[in-house]
Amino acid sequence: MSSGAPEHLLWFPAVSRSRGRATSEEEASAERAAVSDEELLARVKAGDEDAVGILFDRYARLFLVIALRILRDRGEAEDMVQEIFLHVVQQASSFDPEKGSGRTWMVQLAHFRSFDRRKHNMA
Repeated sequence: MSSGAPEHLLWFPAVSRSRGRATSEEEASAERAAVSDEELLARVKAGDEDAVGILFDRYARLFLVIALRILRDRGEAEDMVQEIFLHVVQQASSFDPEKGSGRTWMVQLAHFRSFDRRKHNMA
């Protein structure tokens, strides 16, 4: 499986599921790339696990980098990526596309959750 996420992060449950019935890997990849983050968040809100997998493919690496810079511990950062995506699923209904982009909402979430974890670890 070729994805934007590092190999060791592919344990997120939604990623291991098959995603649709595209006739080729290229078509499936183009289809996933064409869907906006805002549409994917709406689908997540509706319970679409495939949408979570697509967001994971897009953002797992970025969230790992953010968490690594803040937490300075790879194990903690990997756990944080999982926690961020769990939070995205749980809080998708609070995303408001009129206030900003889906990417911005998720990146801010990654920062805030990572700083909260660091604060908790330092206490």
